[in-house]
Amino acid sequence: MCPARIFLLLLLPLMGSLWAPDASAKNLLGRESSPYLKLHAKDPVHWRPWKPKYLDEAKRLDRPIFLSSGYLACHWCHVMGRESFADPAVAAVINADFYPILVDRDELPEVDALYQRAMAIAGNANGWPLTVFLTPDRKPFFGGGYFPPKREGGNPGFTEILELVSRLYKDRRGKVAADAASIVERLAKELAPRPGEVRLPHIDAAAKVFLTGIDPFSGGFRGAPKFPEVEALNLLWRAYIRSGQMKYRGAVHQALLHMSLGGMFDHVAGGFYRYTVDRQWRMPHFEKMLDVNGVLLRLAVEVWRETEDPILAQIIYRSVDFLLTEMALAEGGFAAALDADSLTPAGIEKEGAYYIWRKADLKSALGGQSVLFFESFALARQRKRHIDGDAEEGFLYRTGKHLAAGLDPLLATLKRIRDKRPRPRRDDTLLAGWNGLAVVALAEAGAAMDQPDWLMTAEAVFNRVLARLTDAKGRLFHSSAGGRLGRAALLEDHAMLADAALVLFELTGKQKYLHRAEGLARTVIARFGDRRAGGFFSSPKKARNLLINAKPITDNPNISANALMLRVLARLYYLTGENSWRQAARELVSTFGGVAADPSFEHAGFLNGAEDWLSALQVVIIGNRSDEDARSLTRRVLKTSLPTRIFQLIPAGTKLPETHPAQFKEQINGQATAYVCRGQICSLPATEDSQLSKTLKTFRRSVGR
Repeated sequence: MCPARIFLLLLLPLMGSLWAPDASAKNLLGRESSPYLKLHAKDPVHWRPWKPKYLDEAKRLDRPIFLSSGYLACHWCHVMGRESFADPAVAAVINADFYPILVDRDELPEVDALYQRAMAIAGNANGWPLTVFLTPDRKPFFGGGYFPPKREGGNPGFTEILELVSRLYKDRRGKVAADAASIVERLAKELAPRPGEVRLPHIDAAAKVFLTGIDPFSGGFRGAPKFPEVEALNLLWRAYIRSGQMKYRGAVHQALLHMSLGGMFDHVAGGFYRYTVDRQWRMPHFEKMLDVNGVLLRLAVEVWRETEDPILAQIIYRSVDFLLTEMALAEGGFAAALDADSLTPAGIEKEGAYYIWRKADLKSALGGQSVLFFESFALARQRKRHIDGDAEEGFLYRTGKHLAAGLDPLLATLKRIRDKRPRPRRDDTLLAGWNGLAVVALAEAGAAMDQPDWLMTAEAVFNRVLARLTDAKGRLFHSSAGGRLGRAALLEDHAMLADAALVLFELTGKQKYLHRAEGLARTVIARFGDRRAGGFFSSPKKARNLLINAKPITDNPNISANALMLRVLARLYYLTGENSWRQAARELVSTFGGVAADPSFEHAGFLNGAEDWLSALQVVIIGNRSDEDARSLTRRVLKTSLPTRIFQLIPAGTKLPETHPAQFKEQINGQATAYVCRGQICSLPATEDSQLSKTLKTFRRSVGR
């Protein structure tokens, strides 16, 4: 029997009196800028935000904390909100017995991640909404995910759980305190770094393990619900580039194709949903997140560079269009998400209402062209593989790789019809880190597809995001919503923006981006670094509001902040030759290297970062950026899949760092000349596109250190 069920059985006999409600209390979320918190500002629950003053108040009042964590685009968060938090009777129980705190996961990702992990350790369900009961000093002792309001399948309903937990806390407080302390002890142990070293054979071994989890029929990794697991796919793609083994290439290519052809992708207006509930990628969970679209676009670009698959090219163009039309903010930067829920024609909020079609409506809208349309598209619905009749609702997916000519006008017709429906809420929060992910994807897409406007837009977004999220004192912030800056930037914000700055430096040659990346990295070392034990904390070292200031190394699902900092530090060293970056990268590998001995999906990002450190591919072109011969060689580099690429285009006579293997290389006969280096070995000079292409594909097959 699971620990959660045992816990509830222990609670049943413990019935006692409730605390009297605090008559002076009220919901305080109306003061907040977070769209998710403001959405709950009219709840009868006396919500407080997660801030030191309210955490201190809970401790002073000696009241257990009822913590709920969600986000604006989350369907089940809305369901629990309507069923429970908007119900005065449920709210009365929460207000009487607990100190209620609501967290916006996107605003406080480190808080959410900590309690998600705690629930997993305790053997309870997690996900969103996350429901956790804490002692007054923030230690978790029970919780789960979504709880239905009434008893289902032998499990107690939410109100019953509230009453049982309250009585357990009052009548067996010593037992609760002991259980909470045990969870925190196990949590701290699990979050502690595992020192060790990483070598390329460790990464090769991880790729072999990951490959065994691939779904050979539907692509991606086995199981349902089905998530993209982008960092794990990145690791497999890198294994292909490193080894040339087609089994790795096929696994990643097929995963992307199944996602792109299925219901995971919005075929009418572009953009990926967060995941699907079925193993065939047909039935989506409808929220569209900026981070998900950023990392999937980036992966699609990398695979297209190798395959030149026309389906992926179409997905890239449509994904970029989605970002620029659906997610762009008037003030600059990209919005965080589009909600999963929207209104039906009857005015009822429903998951996916904006995206669902009936076959009869499609036939009516497309007329005689519907026959052509259904040669390439079909409808799927939950719990059924096919739609049985024209009146049933479903989700569009493509039935095969072939896309009949003439479908673009039909999809445009469907978009015009859909645009008249009530649109999903958009979370206009500007998130520093997620915008960094989008900048990288957009810039790499522009470079690979020879679309300079995309690269220019990526630059503009990066510069505008920094302007909007930096105050007059030069302090960087995590977010901005409703015209107000949020809290101080996290480790992930610095890492993702530094990564974006380095990509922009490689693609534009503008020194300001290199300097910006260096500045962000120095801030990380000063404000987040643990000089005694190594690694970087998720929040500044002086953060007060965390039970444990973790050093994130698990992908969640984006690459972990320490893993991305490893990539940043490695690239800074290779670009500048500065020993401080080298030392910081080596220490970071040693701090967390023990995870390589037991590879898992959640550490894929760290292994990818370790490969950047161990096996960087340095490419230098000596020439003038404005000359056609230099541009031709540059296009060849940027159209080739090189996951560990460190690229520089420098004028003749530029002095490279003393540590750079190409420091004494020169132009050949005044022509733009390319050198490809790994370790201290460089290729022969290449002045022709075909020659460089062959050299790149030879040198990317790494042996490593």
